[in-house]
Parts: sequence; C-alpha cells; structure tokens
Amino acid sequence: MNRLLQLAAASVVLACLAAPAYAQEKYSISLDRPLQVGQKMHVWGEGSQEFTVTATMHGRSQPPEATQSSISFESVAEVLEVDDAGRATRVAHTIRKCEMISDGRAVVIAPKGARLTARRGNGQTIFHVNGTTVDLQQQLMLEVVAGLDTERDTRDELYGTSQPRALGEQWPINADAIAKEFQRYTSTTVRTQDISGTTRLLKVIEHQGEPCQVLHTRLSAQNALPGIGMLPPGVQVKKAKLTAHFYHLLPVAEDRPASGEALTMNIDVVFTARIGPQGARVDTRVSGQIQGRREYTPIATHAEATAQGAAAR
Repeated sequence: MNRLLQLAAASVVLACLAAPAYAQEKYSISLDRPLQVGQKMHVWGEGSQEFTVTATMHGRSQPPEATQSSISFESVAEVLEVDDAGRATRVAHTIRKCEMISDGRAVVIAPKGARLTARRGNGQTIFHVNGTTVDLQQQLMLEVVAGLDTERDTRDELYGTSQPRALGEQWPINADAIAKEFQRYTSTTVRTQDISGTTRLLKVIEHQGEPCQVLHTRLSAQNALPGIGMLPPGVQVKKAKLTAHFYHLLPVAEDRPASGEALTMNIDVVFTARIGPQGARVDTRVSGQIQGRREYTPIATHAEATAQGAAAR
C-alpha cells in the first residue's frame, strides 16, 4: 500500500491546523446533519486496506499472506431516501471516477457516467453499478468512500454530547450503545466494559468560506469483529481488538451538511480451530488497517442558486 495514504487519512485535520481559527466560549455539537430527498452534493473520497494473515500449525508459523487495496472515488450524489433521523438510506451516484488497485492490479469498479446506487442493508451498505451487484472486495472498498450509516443509533447518540463544548474539551463516547451495535453483527460477546473512547472538539476553522468544527473520536473495542458475521463451527476467537480514529469536519451552522470525514482503523484478531482427522490445532492471526477520507460539497438547486444570486445583487 502506498504509505502516503496514511497521511491522506488524517489530512482533513492537518489542513485545518494551518487554517484561520475561530474562537467563542462554547459550541453546540451536532454530528448528525439531516439530509433531504433530492439533495445533491459532490463527493470525493479515497481509501485503503492492508491486511496480513499468519497461520501457525504444530507450533510452526506459515509464511504470512498480505493483501493491499486502495480506491479513488468521485461522484455527484443525490439522496433518494432518508430515515426518520434524516440519515440517507439510499443514494445514487453519477460516477466521475471509481477505481481501485488490488495487489497491484487496477480495476475500474464503475466507469465515468455510470450510476452507482448505495442502499442501507443489515449492518452494511449494498452497492449496485448500473443495476448489477458488485463483488465482495469491491463492496468492502466502496464502504470506505461511499458507505451509509447503518447503526441503529445516530452518531450523536453514539459519539456526541448534549452540552455545548469549548475548544479542546472532550467527553466520553456512549460505551453501552456502541457495545449493543457490535452485538448486532459480531460473533463474540462485546460488553460495555470492552468499549472505551472519547470525542474532542479540536478546533474551529474556515473551510469553503464558512466556519467548521473539527472533532476527533477515539474508539477502542475488545472482542469486536467488525464486518464478520457468525463464525464457522469449531472456530473460536482467542483475541480481538479494534482501535479507530474518526475525524469529523462540520459547519458551525447546524442546518448545513457535513463537509468531510476521515477514518483510521486498526484490527488485530486471532482465531483458533482444529482441522483434519487428527484435530490438528491451527491458530490464524489477521491484522491490518483500514483508512479513508471523504469530502462533501453541496450542489445548490436552481431555486437556491437563484436566491443566492438575488441576495448577492
């Protein structure tokens, strides 16, 4: 994987540190920005995944197997459906660029002008390109740049706060609610005490001509297997640890949609199983990192553009 992507995943924050800052005593925190059907925006994203699998049998480690993938994405998105909280449940993307590189091989997931639809499923986003389902690897990469919120609770309920906060102030994430989210889609038992983390208001800066909050959520989870359903019979989990850093770029004006977000997630899991007629024990370790970054630019409707032009005059 191109190591420069590690810088890209956090570049929202790095860029913010050099931007003009704002200061006021307290800021309301609103991670969820309700969308409306018909709302359009320009979406840009990039992401990467890197995993290493190592198996140990009869006390001897096998040569590790590594996989590397990256994705570049750009589209004009239109919200087709939303839930009661205003979160998008179905979005149509008119593709400008949607390409991935998997272990050095370039793949065009969707050509320029194609229609890619994203629909909220059971714990995942389901993607179609011109009506055809994408394969599993493409699905995983598209989740990084175009995935929808699939949690039962909202971001504000999981990571937010009802109290106005000052710059630099942090608060605990909702460990109980997050544990319940993991319990819906994991093969292990995730308890409230397995979850820890905080969200912090880092800075308020100018972005695209308006003041925006930069927030950082840190999450650590034991016994969590994101994206892995029920394990095959006889397979047990010896260890499972996840650490994640989420960065949110949100206009101070709460009626404005999100401007961007970035993610870095590290996963370390050890499975054990017995195979063959002799029941030989095999331990398999899967470790890796997922990174992603997205930016959103709202596209004004004709009525909004006309109103803005009139106001400018």
